Amino acid sequence: MAESSIISDQKVEALAKKGMDRIKKVYVWDMDETLILLKSLLNGTYAQAFNGLKDVQKGIEIGKMWEKHILQICDDFFFYEQVSFPSSR
Repeated sequence: MAESSIISDQKVEALAKKGMDRIKKVYVWDMDETLILLKSLLNGTYAQAFNGLKDVQKGIEIGKMWEKHILQICDDFFFYEQVSFPSSR
C-alpha cells in the first residue's frame, strides 16, 4: 500500500519536463527613472524646465494620471495595498 503513494522517478521527470515546456514571460520594471519623472510632473518642475514651452498644469494632470495607474498596477500585481497596510492580527 505504501508504494501507491510514492511517485516514480519517471513520473517526476515527465512532470518536470512538462512544466519546463511552457514559456513564461517575466517583466522587469526599473522604477527609478519613472518615479523621478513622475515627481517632476507632479510638482511642475518638468514643464518649468522648458521655460514656458510646456503647460505646467497639463504636466501636473498627466502626473496625477500616471500616479493613479502606477498605484493600480502596484496594487493589482505587486500586492501594494496588502504590503503597505497589513491588517492587524
